[in-house]
Amino acid sequence: MIQALRTIVFLSAAIWVAGVASAGVATPKAQDLERVMWAELNAWYPRCVDEKQGGFIASFDDDWTPLPAEKQSKGLVFQARMTWLAAEVGRRRPGHRERFAEHARHGLAFLRDAMWDDTHGGFFWELDRNGQPVGEAGASKHIYGQAFAVYAAANVYRLTEDDDALELAQRAYRWLEEHAADAEYGGYVEALDRAGEPIPPTLTDEGVWATDNIGTAFGYKSMNTHIHLLEAYTALYRVWPDEQLRGRLAALLRIVAGRVYTEPGCLNLFFTADWTPVPDHDSFGHDVETTYLLLEAAEALGHDAVAAVRGRAMKLTAHAWRYGYDRQRGGLYDQGTAFRPATDTTKVWWAQAEALNAFHLMATLAEDPAPYAEAFAQTWVFTAEHLIDAEHGGWWWSVTASGLRNGQPGKGNNWKSGYHTVRALLEITDRMADSPWSSTPDH
Repeated sequence: MIQALRTIVFLSAAIWVAGVASAGVATPKAQDLERVMWAELNAWYPRCVDEKQGGFIASFDDDWTPLPAEKQSKGLVFQARMTWLAAEVGRRRPGHRERFAEHARHGLAFLRDAMWDDTHGGFFWELDRNGQPVGEAGASKHIYGQAFAVYAAANVYRLTEDDDALELAQRAYRWLEEHAADAEYGGYVEALDRAGEPIPPTLTDEGVWATDNIGTAFGYKSMNTHIHLLEAYTALYRVWPDEQLRGRLAALLRIVAGRVYTEPGCLNLFFTADWTPVPDHDSFGHDVETTYLLLEAAEALGHDAVAAVRGRAMKLTAHAWRYGYDRQRGGLYDQGTAFRPATDTTKVWWAQAEALNAFHLMATLAEDPAPYAEAFAQTWVFTAEHLIDAEHGGWWWSVTASGLRNGQPGKGNNWKSGYHTVRALLEITDRMADSPWSSTPDH
């Protein structure tokens, strides 16, 4: 929760609810969101905990049946996200601290003992069920994945104060700074081979640019990696206020707010090494997510940083609301452009979660909170009706604008975890006037 901002501009619950009610939209209660959050958590844990081979099982069918072993692998992003999530729930819900601390330590052990490369350093991208890298790509060291591992280890330390968690986060941070920091242009080189050497730009046999593990052309930089490295360094700085780390976090904040951000409130997706933007679409989900991540990082650095980025952070959600929000049914569309309405009206699970958090946050920050309060309430109604599985728990991958399923099957895979959904619900319920649900042990 963004405490400093909340102290300065938080609207009372009564005013906020009245604003939504005047717009004619049903107001979700903290209890409703909390129940959905626990349905999600109880669907994942302990079902995903792999007691035999360590770490977490990622791939589940629609009814949460684990997929066969030959279809399971251990991706770094999923392992780190589920480790982070366990630690976050344990910290924020004290009645469940011991249960989730155990899951967090379990995840940390797998990151440390299986996914860390003892020969070259850095975390492997993906392991098979036997603990071996899945091909050349699985052995590579992508900074997006390294960032989530730092994020997870730092958060485990924040919950448990276990020295091995902080040591792993520091070790990964130093590896990142040694191998990926771009001393010439700033930011970070993103795709590295197993030895930690940058993978150069490459053409496929068809003559097109080869792309890395997250879809960025080799040799280029991305918004996606840098916003999540910002998130990771924020988490590490909270528990380890090192001066060099502070400088690197501040530099990342300047890059995201000054180079990745662009008027009228969008994020460029891709860049050349020297930060020249490469044309592409506007991802509304990343825009609203970055509202939160910018303010979170700025808060960690202090009020001057908040003042410097607050306006741009808020513009990101304002633009997404203007061009990517479905005013008829609620929900956030997937893609658009800077000046025209959405070009892809799919509603993806993670973007709805981030939109809920950003709309609710903006309803506490904006000069005119009513549009965001209404967007939050309407998006919640759409999400609850169309994206959340009331029978088995969990969220579907995506739906059409009207709510028909159209995405990947299954409740989980290496890209789909409980990270976006539960974090958003934790933020919102805790922001709702310090929800009395925050300490209840009976879910």
